[in-house]
Amino acid sequence: MKTKAKVNKKSKLVVTFDADKRKDYLTGFSKRKQERRRFGHDMEAFKKQKALIEQRKIRKAEQKKLLESLPEVADVKQVAEDKDKEVMSFDDAHTQDKFGNVVTVTTMVGDLKSDSEDELSEEENEQLLAHLAKKKERASRDKQMTLFQRIQHKRKGLALPSKRSKMKAARENAARNKGKGAKVVAPKKGKGAGDDDAPKERKKGPNKGKRGRK
Repeated sequence: MKTKAKVNKKSKLVVTFDADKRKDYLTGFSKRKQERRRFGHDMEAFKKQKALIEQRKIRKAEQKKLLESLPEVADVKQVAEDKDKEVMSFDDAHTQDKFGNVVTVTTMVGDLKSDSEDELSEEENEQLLAHLAKKKERASRDKQMTLFQRIQHKRKGLALPSKRSKMKAARENAARNKGKGAKVVAPKKGKGAGDDDAPKERKKGPNKGKRGRK
């Protein structure tokens, strides 16, 4: 006689029925679809932002390479020097070739005077401090988040495009592509050049269809 195998209670599978989760699943198809759509739009914005960052890096590298290739400015003359002002003149060959003449640079040193003599009120000072604190908090939060998370947080309140706007965009793209690949048809030459293009007019009158009647 065979003995029954002992059941391990720790590995035993227990299935329970939850009515609330079933209701959420059955009524949440539209919500999950909207979440998938939003994720797709966020991913598209992420790819565009990443491409812009890569282009910016390439542009900066090209500018740095161009600056390194420029000749060094050797002929620099200090024309005048004051406590609050410094004047320098550049008359090397590269400067004259680039600008056509001697370049003079005037540097003003010192604190800029304020346009208004009035000081900030207590309320304005509090608002400024609150704005700076919020900006600092946002900067620290952005450092902890990835680029995709920042884009998701930024696009959180934006509405998704409707079917009408998508159809309109598709029609505009189709018309644009059709205009790019449109073929130019040469006009016909000769006696009957415009006969085929012009629509034929039909005579209408009270005696139409009465041919052959006596």
